[in-house]
Amino acid sequence: MKRIPLVTLLVVALAMLVAGCGLLSQKTEPTSSAPPVKEVKMVHPSGIPVLMYHKIGDDKDNDAVIREDLFREQMKFLKDNGYNPLTMDQLYEYVVNGAAVPEKNQLF
Repeated sequence: MKRIPLVTLLVVALAMLVAGCGLLSQKTEPTSSAPPVKEVKMVHPSGIPVLMYHKIGDDKDNDAVIREDLFREQMKFLKDNGYNPLTMDQLYEYVVNGAAVPEKNQLF
């Protein structure tokens, strides 16, 4: 009597495994409408430049606050001059594993 449930369980598990393998082998096209990513040269710099903004706003008499128009101007300069923002994952891989990062990188 115990063999029938065990055999049934094994058959069901095998069927699920085979069905799952079939699904994994199907290729699907990405549906993202994001623009293509530009290719950048990867390098191993001796350091990573960091821009730190404490606050973007109109606070008067506070050197830690930058006006929005100046912030936008700085971001436009970086974009127009080919700077590449780094993600925290890229920074981690660079620091821990010595991974290459995009040339003209910038961390915010």
